[in-house]
Amino acid sequence: MSPPPAEDPFPRVVKPLLVEALGQDLLCYVLGISDQRLSEWLAGDDDELGDPAQDDALKQLHIVLHVSGSHDEPYWRRRNLERILGGYDDHEGTTVVNAIRGIATGKSFDRGNWDSPRSAMAALVRDLHALCLLPSDSMWRQDMSLLAVNFHPGLERFASLAVQDRVLGALFPGDDEDVLARGAYVERSSGHGSSLDLRGLPGLLIANGWRAARANSPSEPTLDEHIAATLTQFDRVRQALAGKAVEIPIRVAFTGLLLDSDPIDLGWGTLRAADARDSALAPPDLQHKLSGTAPDGAQIEIDFSGNVILEATIPYRAKAGRLELLEEPTAEMREWERIKHLVECTLLGALLSQETTPDTPITLYSTWQYTDDPLTHGPSTAWSDPRSKSFSLRRVSAEAAVKWGEMTVAIEKARTKHIDVAIRRTLRASVERTDLADVLVDAIIAWENLFGSRKGEPTLRVTGSIAWLLEQDREKRAALRSELARLYDIRSDVVHGNKDHEPRDLGPKARRALEIAVDCLRVLFTTRPDMVSEFKTGDERSNHLLMGG
Repeated sequence: MSPPPAEDPFPRVVKPLLVEALGQDLLCYVLGISDQRLSEWLAGDDDELGDPAQDDALKQLHIVLHVSGSHDEPYWRRRNLERILGGYDDHEGTTVVNAIRGIATGKSFDRGNWDSPRSAMAALVRDLHALCLLPSDSMWRQDMSLLAVNFHPGLERFASLAVQDRVLGALFPGDDEDVLARGAYVERSSGHGSSLDLRGLPGLLIANGWRAARANSPSEPTLDEHIAATLTQFDRVRQALAGKAVEIPIRVAFTGLLLDSDPIDLGWGTLRAADARDSALAPPDLQHKLSGTAPDGAQIEIDFSGNVILEATIPYRAKAGRLELLEEPTAEMREWERIKHLVECTLLGALLSQETTPDTPITLYSTWQYTDDPLTHGPSTAWSDPRSKSFSLRRVSAEAAVKWGEMTVAIEKARTKHIDVAIRRTLRASVERTDLADVLVDAIIAWENLFGSRKGEPTLRVTGSIAWLLEQDREKRAALRSELARLYDIRSDVVHGNKDHEPRDLGPKARRALEIAVDCLRVLFTTRPDMVSEFKTGDERSNHLLMGG
């Protein structure tokens, strides 16, 4: 009697577990098959694909899963698989995962060139790209440090090339034997700073290259896209360290409006409807929706993760040294402040360009912003939760979108820091304040920033200037000045606690004060931009208006 067949030490894993652990994107890449072919196989009864080479590769993947063990936590399961698949196969001259891909496709792996730090980076991406396709429960949980880089023989080759490079060698000076341990503290104009050593640089650039490529693709990036994005990150870092200003992309999401138009070109950026490219950047806590009725009666559903995206760039600079010796950031190293500037211009552009009433205001909120800093650890995304805000949902037509874009461009072009207070108080009063007294106070502070002065009687000066700005008819001008003076008196009562005003009486007054602030800014940025560009102070602006200018 013949002996029974030996039991397979690595029995096949059920297909759902295979997909859960490795993901469809990695399976397609490694097996060299299309999404459709994989879906057909997963839906069928056969355990094998039918192609001997692909089935051999599939068996190797089953072995990897058994060796990696099981783990309920997706993060650590990913880490175990990354460690095994990213191990270096000396015989094949590449990583385990690429060796398995070679079995499935029958193609030898391109080892690339290793004649410069840049070409070495490209070669490392070729070896490690597949690891980025492993499933993750969240882009935010996955720090993408790619620990497999630390055990790749190409890491030392990259380091030896980097220290010979004119720019990178200056960043990582020293004569210690452990070249990989050389490092410095790097401050960046994105508002970030961190310690950086040669050991961690390649993994950091590969991870950020993946994130950058993913942010520009509705699907998982291809190998070529990943290489190109990583080399772009490498070039930006090198140029920034060499003292050259380079531009890095930023992305800001807004919620509260739906945009029914093609992308709007702002010259310095683009406004567009959110799409699949943005979903990977949105914080998981913002994956919620809100339904409501628009002013025209239509039903609208918005995403707290954002329905409108602003894409722009900011200058990127880097300065290396010891943390304790770095000085306070100069203006050039504070380029992250431009993001706030552009966000405010966009918010104000929506407020000034759209037809509104006190009962249907523009409620547009910045919900998250992403900065493509090539040296950041993890996603460089800041966010605020809009779920506690009040909304007046609306849809922006193509025609209204054009007006929004034109107004935003006009504001960004003419705005100066001297009226920042007026802009921020108006925005705050229009979308953030829930107390009517705060709305009133913020609105009149905006008036004062535009036309106030320490000289003379402030109420007369501010209200007279606004009346001259907004009305051409003499009688209407006088009537408006009297109305504004009464609002000023109510504001004084509120601020000094002289008199209590019932909410039903205070509401119309507060909304009227805000309406005046909005009207002033609209006129200043459309028909009277000279008032913003030529005069720095409220004193100068009010003098010019009251003298008939």
